[in-house]
Amino acid sequence: MKTITPILLLLALSFSSIAQTQKIAVFCRLFDNGKADYGNLVALLPLVVTDSVKNSLLVDPRKDYHMNNLSDAYMLMTMNGWKLVAPNVDINGYGGGVSSGTYFLLTKDIYTDDKGKAIFMQRLKTVYGD
Repeated sequence: MKTITPILLLLALSFSSIAQTQKIAVFCRLFDNGKADYGNLVALLPLVVTDSVKNSLLVDPRKDYHMNNLSDAYMLMTMNGWKLVAPNVDINGYGGGVSSGTYFLLTKDIYTDDKGKAIFMQRLKTVYGD
């Protein structure tokens, strides 16, 4: 009984800490030239995560590592915890010419407390309107 009580106490504490952690899914587009586009994510993050987390999250393979193709950039992003949501191929034609472009939509989960998630939601509403 003496060993079961501390184990139960530790389990209860771990469940309470998990319940206080909020998950936010963030997204980016990774283009065929290796450039990552985070949209307004830069404006949404400051009060939610620390600068070191933000810097490790907002990696631009083209700018930071001089990668200029999609497969190498995608490999780097997956090593940083990003996951593929969907590929997108755009094909356009005008005046007999055809052009195409490819990008991947990627996602990553970040974790914060209740206050951080509330700040993120408020900033999201501010950036995009109510």
